[in-house]
Amino acid sequence: MGEIPPVYRDWRYASPYPEVAVWPYFHDPNRDSLAFTATGSGRTELHVTVADGFVTVHPSRSGTVTVTATDPRGLTAQQTFEFGETSPTPPLRPPGSIPPAPLVSRRIPSLQILEGRTATVNLRRHFTDEPGRTFAATSSAPHTAAVSVSDHLLTIDGLDLGWAVVSATAATRGGSTKQDFKVLVDSATARPNSAPVIQTGFAYRKVVPSGVPFVVDMSRYFLDPEGDALTYEAVPLGPAPTFFNTSVPTGRVALSALSPTTIRVSGTKTGFLRIGMTATDPGGLPAGGELMVEITRPVGR
Repeated sequence: MGEIPPVYRDWRYASPYPEVAVWPYFHDPNRDSLAFTATGSGRTELHVTVADGFVTVHPSRSGTVTVTATDPRGLTAQQTFEFGETSPTPPLRPPGSIPPAPLVSRRIPSLQILEGRTATVNLRRHFTDEPGRTFAATSSAPHTAAVSVSDHLLTIDGLDLGWAVVSATAATRGGSTKQDFKVLVDSATARPNSAPVIQTGFAYRKVVPSGVPFVVDMSRYFLDPEGDALTYEAVPLGPAPTFFNTSVPTGRVALSALSPTTIRVSGTKTGFLRIGMTATDPGGLPAGGELMVEITRPVGR
């Protein structure tokens, strides 16, 4: 069915390794379910995996990926698509021209503080190491959670019951980057509670043709340290972040909830779009992650 379009990891914007939807490009006349395998080839090895009808490619450089669909009788059909990077190496950053970005795997987690207690956060672990970097922080409710910064250490004092949004900022000559996280001040006798964590990274990318729905089970990507049941929410966030003022087309998707943990996503306009996913535990501590969706042209018949 049509041709799988070329897929790229573009260093000009924050584009993680893609998961390419391949099932829309195959049709079985008997409506049998198909099994997919994929192999990579090129100047250097491509690491290829297949799961749930998506092919994930971790490139060394560029090459081709061959996808094989097999029906229950062993009959096969194949498609090949190109994979590469628009730049063979990441472009060099002009000193101080790009604001520091939060480390992908080190978002500042939501925190519980017992009333009268103090928590500290090492901000060096949550922002990239840029020359001349300085830190600052503010609290949306300083009478509940007071904040102060000394060098790279953020101190949070739990003064009164309630919650606050703490904004931690890293600044350089080129600008600043901010991370917001929730701080919940509980009574001194409350059960200690930790925020949920993301199991597979902060961002990932799915490449799907327009009009083809797919299902995301958000519970697969979050884990609660205490084993508490989590509640989930998903909302469109906007276009992909860019470097060097690169223009990236903004796509559009339709979201619908299928269950308390799963969402149905269908692209309605070609381009890139980020979907924010949030998991919240019974104690009110959230954890957030992003799904980047690239919507390609509809499948040709």
